[in-house]
Amino acid sequence: MPSLTALRQASALLRRGCARLLPADAQHAPRPIGRGRHAGKLRVDAAFRLDGRTLVAGWCSGGHEVVLRSADGSTRWTPRRVVRPDIARRLGLRDPAVGFVFVLEGDHRADLELAWAHPRRPRRGGAQGLAIALDAPTAPRAWRALGPVHLDMLRANAPFTPTWNTLARHLPEVPPPDDACFGHLERALACPVSGRALAIGWTAPERGALLWFESDDGRVHPLAHLHQHFRADVFAHMRQRGCGARPEAGFGALLEDIAPGQGLRLRVLHDAGATTLGERRCERLSHDLVDAANALAALDPSTEPAFDRVARLEAELLGPLIAQRRREVARMPVQCFVAGELPSSPLASVIVPLYARRDFVDHQLLSLRSDTAFLRHCELVYVLDDPRLLPAWKEDAAALAQSWGVPMRWVWGGVTRGFAGACNLGAAFARGRHLVFMNSDVFPIAPGWAERLCAALDADPTLGAVGPRLLNADGSIQHAGIEFRHRPDLGHWVQHLPGAGLAPEFDRHRQLTHVAAVSGACLALRRADYDAVGGWDDGYLVGGYEDTDLCLKLQALGRTIGYLPQVELTHLVEQSMRTLGDARARQLISTYNAMRHQQRWPSWFAADAHRRDRPTDVRVA
Repeated sequence: MPSLTALRQASALLRRGCARLLPADAQHAPRPIGRGRHAGKLRVDAAFRLDGRTLVAGWCSGGHEVVLRSADGSTRWTPRRVVRPDIARRLGLRDPAVGFVFVLEGDHRADLELAWAHPRRPRRGGAQGLAIALDAPTAPRAWRALGPVHLDMLRANAPFTPTWNTLARHLPEVPPPDDACFGHLERALACPVSGRALAIGWTAPERGALLWFESDDGRVHPLAHLHQHFRADVFAHMRQRGCGARPEAGFGALLEDIAPGQGLRLRVLHDAGATTLGERRCERLSHDLVDAANALAALDPSTEPAFDRVARLEAELLGPLIAQRRREVARMPVQCFVAGELPSSPLASVIVPLYARRDFVDHQLLSLRSDTAFLRHCELVYVLDDPRLLPAWKEDAAALAQSWGVPMRWVWGGVTRGFAGACNLGAAFARGRHLVFMNSDVFPIAPGWAERLCAALDADPTLGAVGPRLLNADGSIQHAGIEFRHRPDLGHWVQHLPGAGLAPEFDRHRQLTHVAAVSGACLALRRADYDAVGGWDDGYLVGGYEDTDLCLKLQALGRTIGYLPQVELTHLVEQSMRTLGDARARQLISTYNAMRHQQRWPSWFAADAHRRDRPTDVRVA
């Protein structure tokens, strides 16, 4: 017959095996204990391991006392009594303090027994072995059994550690205090490319309160990558309620590893427990860059897309979308067609991207048809950068070339590539020794304009790019070179247009002038220099700052940038940009591009950059 020690060892091995087989939230059915007047029930709601501790929780009725002991009886632990109103209601008990919780330090998976006895009949008690689950339970009932011990353990751990996260996401929901004003989650937008989400709302935590996000897959996300701003509506509401008015209550928060459609909730830990302040499904951010910019701009109308906010939040979603567009563009098929007879060895290729609008093409061709120098020495390359324009363009291109007597090459790249991408695509098919990039809403005023720009490049080998004087429709100056100036109100450097709005006779420059940059609305450079700097940077969003980026790349190569006031063209100003969305969306696009531009060229934006780049006149030989 086996000894008592052998039987205990076998029992311990059996319990250890059961612990491995049982799920983390294994529950024991209530069992009757005691007899007669001392009859009651016992139930173990949870028995599991968590971060080096063993937790056992349940309830016991009938006036019995419970203890936890080692299987050999050498160690005993007394419980913490907790109130279980749910059990009291179910059993009709007067005293709801029937719950118990044991918190043991160390690994006690295989040597624990739960013993019970009635104070009046201590020798008629009983005991049962416990199977301790290796993982934390998932059933809410098991966590509710911990009662206030749950909250005490949470506060004893450092926030956002693994143990704290486990305890926090299972913390039962409690209503907020009547006079509390903690915050709210309003919307969330998730990018499927980057796996990030932008959540917006407002917070006004009271002293000692802690806020975090929870996703519906059970993960906890701290309020990191947070940008806060003034919310006039929240400020007024809190003052009306008599709460502490907090000016910067609005927030935008960036969350990692969040997919579109995933549930997200904002929770707060306060004195009474945890409360959900708002729950939303993450909306999907479009893959299309224009649609994405519009959606992000409309996400939080309570704040402007300021430089620091865009750099910390929106850029983290837009950057991966731009990178994806670049990968997609590289795989797209390209078509090239010729309408009319082009020069066999052109001096220059004039490259014109078409996006959103093509109604200016007739006016542009009208201004070129009488320019014999252009027809003799230049080729015209239109780049279709909008699939909406393609069907009508295919039908009309040959007729346009024939009607106006201006031969052309036109290219379709299969997808919208943005201004820089369209310029690069046109350059790939251009045959000229010089490249002239021109917007579709730019119209030459006099013949010979392209030849004069190319002549300036030929006359000075150090000249990297040259731009003409661009005029508004009323004849006033629009572009006479570009400077960089810091805008403290915006928090970043902007392109400054000296002389803008003046009549041309007030332009202080009469000959070729060295400037920091010229406008991409009309810009000429050598093909060799274009290749040397790798063309236009297509990492910007839709359009803006690509032209100054190209000019800075040329200067990094040792070239200068020239403004030639003797050549004048009319520019109608951002006609296609106005189709991109409302003013907020355009501001977001501009701010993102300014941020990227400043990050790419930090050495150019010292405090004295605008003085260092002061224009100087030089004479064309």
